[in-house]
Amino acid sequence: MEIDWDLTGEFVKENGITQLIILQEPIIPENSFSSNVRTRVQCNDKNKTMAVWMLNKQSKNALIDKFGSDTVKMVGNTIPILAEPYGHDKFTVNVDKNELMKKQTILAK
Repeated sequence: MEIDWDLTGEFVKENGITQLIILQEPIIPENSFSSNVRTRVQCNDKNKTMAVWMLNKQSKNALIDKFGSDTVKMVGNTIPILAEPYGHDKFTVNVDKNELMKKQTILAK
């Protein structure tokens, strides 16, 4: 089943989501100026919601710092996140980098 809706910071905040499991290899563009990194994730809300996460630059860099540029290693890992406010009543989904660096990683097959 294809999941076509984008995960929003507001949805994360409203549903108390604190972790995402990466289900599909994120494709990081060769062009470092592009922030168009998307991946399918499963949330830790009561419905185990699945969505597409558009990583911002901070989140992309945090994952690269943890796993390196081999994005296959990211698949299957639980990523701690924060819904951080910006603007008026808006939230962005950021990796909780401090928690991420503490976590053990799952070795990709």
